[in-house]
Amino acid sequence: TPYMEAVGYDCDDWNLNPEPVIEPEFSSDYMQSLPRKAKKNTIMRFVDNISQRLFK
Repeated sequence: TPYMEAVGYDCDDWNLNPEPVIEPEFSSDYMQSLPRKAKKNTIMRFVDNISQRLFK
């Protein structure tokens, strides 16, 4: 609560949504994208390592 007041929220002026929803792009879609991102990051690190060695 102190943080909310510090950034200007009136803590008595809002309520939690009685039926909260997490959009797929922030949950299941995100989780499904992680292996693809990990593979891409591994390849990019490998390419970066090689290019640093070649272009010293």
